[in-house]
Amino acid sequence: MHAITRKLRIVTGLYLFLFAACHLLTLSFGLGSLGDLEKAHRILMGPWQNPIGANSLGLALLLHMLLGLLALYKRNTLTMRSADTIQFLSAFLIVPLLAPHAITMGQFEQLFDAPPTFPVMLDFFWTTMPTAGFKQVLIVIVVWIHGSIGLLTWLRLRDSWPRWAPIINPLFVAIPILALLGFVDAGNRIIEISGGTTRSVFMIPSNASAIRGLIEIINITLYSYYGLLAFTLIARQIRVYRASRGESVIVSFNTGERVTARPGLNLLEVANLHGIPHPNQCRGRGRCGTCRVRINNNDALPALSTVELDTLDRVSPDHAVYGERLACQLELPPGTYAIKPVLLADLSEADAVESTEIERGPAT
Repeated sequence: MHAITRKLRIVTGLYLFLFAACHLLTLSFGLGSLGDLEKAHRILMGPWQNPIGANSLGLALLLHMLLGLLALYKRNTLTMRSADTIQFLSAFLIVPLLAPHAITMGQFEQLFDAPPTFPVMLDFFWTTMPTAGFKQVLIVIVVWIHGSIGLLTWLRLRDSWPRWAPIINPLFVAIPILALLGFVDAGNRIIEISGGTTRSVFMIPSNASAIRGLIEIINITLYSYYGLLAFTLIARQIRVYRASRGESVIVSFNTGERVTARPGLNLLEVANLHGIPHPNQCRGRGRCGTCRVRINNNDALPALSTVELDTLDRVSPDHAVYGERLACQLELPPGTYAIKPVLLADLSEADAVESTEIERGPAT
């Protein structure tokens, strides 16, 4: 089941990132003319301007959000590396920032009997409600940061990444910058055309009831999301509390550190919580195998999961001979363990570092 949810999260994330990239590339054509912007919109956003594309996008967004909440529920600790912290915080900002815009775009033509063209929406962002325009800038930044971190984590594990990195890395910076410049340039043209006066459909009195209905839909969506997020955090706290009861786990690392941790943590989390450097290129997702360790009492450990076994088979065919496990997937039961990483934090071989023997005794 974990393998399926992991693949779903990758696929939906890639699909949403493709949509975001096409949307930002469309905005970059605002550096040309409003006509160029509309033409680019028809071409780049065409795959989602139909019921099948729109519904697939909505389904991908819903699945990715639910899988993100599931990942939050399964986290044993909220202490994370900086990249994980940024990605998690940005993930939970996306819905409050994006929902009003997405719902408005989805309901616009039905409510106002007119298509949501770029001139109409730019007029709203730049002359009617500039604060909404500022929110659009925030959406671009938050969505792009969240997606870029996830995509880079995935790409870095590809064998072809070193060849493509010099080409792809600059795009992560260039695309949002060009989009924001295009958004500003097109907005300035709209202000020049309108003379700074408001012509927005949102300000027409006869549309007041439609706008109230739109606001109600937005509020229901946001309150439902906040409730789901609160429920996930409470459920996670209950799970962590129940898992942490019982005897402690004592781990001796081959570098000399000896730490005591509560049950329910995986070995990588134990190392991170105590500031012990440990390699994990995929940031604890069980994909890269760089966090694998050799452990003294392998017989006492839980069985390998499908994700762990698949990764170990791929990166270390002799893992069973050496008793290797993935630190990011291995939740240690109460007891005392001595572990030795196969790789050092700088991804060099750790074979030269001798394992520290430990004195066995009851867990405390």
